[in-house]
Amino acid sequence: LILLEDPKNSDARVSLSRVISWQGRMIDALIEAEKVIKASPGNVEALVVKADVLRWKGDFAGAVSLYEEALKKGENFPARLGLSYALLYSGKKTEAIENSALLRPGNPSEEGEASKLREAIEAATKPGVKASSSGYSDSDGNRADYYSIGYGFFIRQLKTDLSYKRVDASDDVRTGNADTFYISVSKDAGVLFFDSINAGFGLSALSPDAEDSTEIGIWHVGGKARFPGAGAGLYVSKFVLTDTARLIEEGVRVLSAGLDGSYKAGTKFSVLGSYGHGDYSDDNSSDEVNVVPEYEFVKAGAYSMKAGYKFKYLDFKRNSGSGYFDPQNFVSHQVFLRLSLEKERHLFLIEPFVGNQSFDRYGKGNNDVTSGVSGRYEYKISRNAALSLRAETGDYAAGTASGFRFTQFGAGVEFRQ
Repeated sequence: LILLEDPKNSDARVSLSRVISWQGRMIDALIEAEKVIKASPGNVEALVVKADVLRWKGDFAGAVSLYEEALKKGENFPARLGLSYALLYSGKKTEAIENSALLRPGNPSEEGEASKLREAIEAATKPGVKASSSGYSDSDGNRADYYSIGYGFFIRQLKTDLSYKRVDASDDVRTGNADTFYISVSKDAGVLFFDSINAGFGLSALSPDAEDSTEIGIWHVGGKARFPGAGAGLYVSKFVLTDTARLIEEGVRVLSAGLDGSYKAGTKFSVLGSYGHGDYSDDNSSDEVNVVPEYEFVKAGAYSMKAGYKFKYLDFKRNSGSGYFDPQNFVSHQVFLRLSLEKERHLFLIEPFVGNQSFDRYGKGNNDVTSGVSGRYEYKISRNAALSLRAETGDYAAGTASGFRFTQFGAGVEFRQ
């Protein structure tokens, strides 16, 4: 109404731009902010709104430039906050820390925003320990307990993770265990066309019985590139299947390569996609395609509701009989809801789904309705410690390595120094 009476009212147009950006209408928000900047190039509020939109779209370089332009006019809390986040998420952690130290909150709301930024920086830069355990069972009689512990730390800009994982598995005729030791490193840095790179290596020791043990080397290399509103990645890895006692006995190794991508339109709609190819040591191979669009319908305070669709295509060269799910022409369609509530120290998340799956295996065609649900609860014990509980059940055949109706539950803890 104000703009109808006075189209040149820059304060009203900046407010409109900010509100519609919160609604996820990024293109409209940019148009309104640029109208103000065109009429008044030095308008700090319009520069900050445009920078916020670019940051939410993943254009960190463009956002940094606008935040810095706004700060040349004088210290500004929203500009300094946004600049710190843009630097942090573009991998410039040292500069993000330096900028965050310059924040001067002027009210309780800004104090809360500064605290959230400090937590984000600590999560990305401080060393920490994670430990978890979970139990698994399925309709084919497979049972397994999984344990893991890891320590992450930084050497300059190099993130290093040391981890150990243990699997104790059994079924109606066998038992087995597997121990995996792994070290991985990652770095946010421009290498070739990648904005970040990662690599790792380790050893899996498979013990299908008390008198037999096999050690298998595993590794991975990968990289990710960021674009405004999008991202892409490549990876190559070698790993061994250890989910069940039968798989531990078989010791099937997989050489896998693939790519993934993401696109985000505003704050509400996003699409994830991936393709992967695997070569198996038992003379098998696979090709897999995943596409997942999702949309946030409701965002009201601490409550959020998203809905989406998951498509998967999975095809193996043959049925190997080695204990893993190896269908031909597997196609699944799922619709899901993701409901979350975050309040003070508590986070609740639940994701039910329903869909259809069809595939051929051992000459038999299958076409079934599938459904399941997963949930997670997190409790922030303190600023540097958190506890999590999780559970999942369903009959989605590609949801596990063995392909049966399953139930899994677990717990984890995390500490940062």
